[in-house]
Amino acid sequence: MSLWSRLSNAFRPPSNDEEIRDELEFHLTMDKELGQNDREARLRLGNPARIREEVREMHSIPALESLWSDVKHAIRRLSRDWQFAIAAVLILAFGIGVNTAIFTVVNALLLRPLAFPDSHRLVNLYQNVGERADPAGVSFPAYRDIAASTDAFSGVTAILPDDAQYQGPTGSQTVLVEYATSSFLDVLGYKLAAGRWFTTAEDRTGPEGAAVIGYRTWQTKFASDYGIIGQTIRINGAPVSVLGIGPAQLTSATHPALLTDFWLSMSAIAGVEADSFRAEILDRRGEMSFEVRARLKDGISVTQAQAAMDVVGRRLANDHPDTDPGKGIAVFPTDDVVIHPGEGDTLLALVTTIVMAIVALVLAIACSNLATLVLVRGSGRARELSVRLAIGATRWHLIRSFLAESVLLSLLGTAAGFVLSTWTLRYITALIPIRFDIQLDYRVLAFTLGLALATGIGFGLAPALRSTRIDLLAALRGESGSSLSLGKGWFTLKNALLVGQVAGSFFLLIGTAFFIRAVWSLQSQEPGFAVQGVALVGTNARYAGYGPAESQQIYRELQRRIAAIPGVQAVFATSGAPVGSSVGREIEVGSGSTWCSRHGRAGQTISGPPLSAWHPRRPRSARRRGPRKPTRRVRHLA
Repeated sequence: MSLWSRLSNAFRPPSNDEEIRDELEFHLTMDKELGQNDREARLRLGNPARIREEVREMHSIPALESLWSDVKHAIRRLSRDWQFAIAAVLILAFGIGVNTAIFTVVNALLLRPLAFPDSHRLVNLYQNVGERADPAGVSFPAYRDIAASTDAFSGVTAILPDDAQYQGPTGSQTVLVEYATSSFLDVLGYKLAAGRWFTTAEDRTGPEGAAVIGYRTWQTKFASDYGIIGQTIRINGAPVSVLGIGPAQLTSATHPALLTDFWLSMSAIAGVEADSFRAEILDRRGEMSFEVRARLKDGISVTQAQAAMDVVGRRLANDHPDTDPGKGIAVFPTDDVVIHPGEGDTLLALVTTIVMAIVALVLAIACSNLATLVLVRGSGRARELSVRLAIGATRWHLIRSFLAESVLLSLLGTAAGFVLSTWTLRYITALIPIRFDIQLDYRVLAFTLGLALATGIGFGLAPALRSTRIDLLAALRGESGSSLSLGKGWFTLKNALLVGQVAGSFFLLIGTAFFIRAVWSLQSQEPGFAVQGVALVGTNARYAGYGPAESQQIYRELQRRIAAIPGVQAVFATSGAPVGSSVGREIEVGSGSTWCSRHGRAGQTISGPPLSAWHPRRPRSARRRGPRKPTRRVRHLA
């Protein structure tokens, strides 16, 4: 009989009992006709029940059939005790859901490889800096020297990731861009879905920028419209011509969890980057911000490539002693680098390990709690268990029945936790301005399934062993204290579970307290300058389509009008807040009075792009001097 037939027979009731019974009756009739009496014929034939069991075993898999019987019994038990089942599923859903969500992020950040074609021939290049010669980035002039001076590589490309503002029909959106050279596709081994890539003429600063839209961005933001090729879009307010659609298989050249929205030519830096220092990055040898990847030639090993880079590194140090760090150029296989070799990957692995340990502790507390519930529940089943032992069940059968219930609960909790983790990931990704490709793969599914089985066995095994240790004779007599108790003395399973729950909760509370204290310390830290009575207004005229000359006029007019508002003592302009990031805004206009909240000038009309205002925190010393006056946050002035 085929394996598939035996598997299917294990999960369905016997269908050939009538045939076996008829065949046994036929043999009895034949023996009687041969002169044997009924007793002799039956003795010769054997036990009919045993014969049916042997035939059943021949057409099925006994172990699997017994397991399926335990599962059906567990389903009946849990359906009768549905309150306990719902409570257990909810507890497990939280513990397993959090672990699955965190592992999905860890898998995207650490475990998922950059799936480049023939990735074993790709290497990452870094200029070493500092006393320990730690790998950093590569300057664009050094990239040119590497690409032109070595015969170890068939191609070299430079990449500069950044975030930007895309001005679309629905407004401004934060997007992830990667400035890339003309050799990008040849080095990484991809082909465009449509259009063309950048040329060598676009690898230098120019008057116009070019863009290639990421495939998923083309599907979501541009509705898979090929007509976008040849049109002009605005990124950071600068016009950029669309040349093509990126490869469907490539999400990002920087990290597999990122979703690059646009690849921009190097010529686009000058127009897209508002900061003049950033716009001149292609000519600065001291600005080592580029990621450089190279494809090894056939027959060239990483060791040979490193020897070639040592020669190039010594020449750069001799030719440019004032700007080159002089620590050489490091070569790393691309498959061995997650984000950045050395401290970058080490720090990421340490942080993710700590986070996974925390959520694993949460699951351990949940398992300990459930084990206590199962142990208490098992104490009420002592008479049932003793009866089953009396009629022939072995202790292993009872333990297997307990484990079937716990694993079934774990699988149900995993299914609910999987839904919870999906919602959690959607919420997390919605909070991040740039898009991440956090998706399920075989690692996440294997982790979740293994977690479900380990959890079911973890909280079910110890109570099962304890619950099946019964004084059978005393339990059947119904003597007091003969049924299962939770144990006497101080070293019992009940006490061990209780201590585990308290200890785990204590560690979680201590860790949470340290984290809250650290955040509070950062918030109450003195910034080093006076912030009371200062309001900041952020805007960017370039995002509204104004040119450089018009933008300067707008900023001067903003300063003049804000200075004319009663209560404003002084106005200054800066490219960014004194403490904070200047990403997404071009200029900050500050005043020496809290006019925008104290006087409620939210309706003040100011020409130009929309403005947003906020108040920084008052210094800790100022908070001690007296109660804070009620203020009102102003989101938009126009």
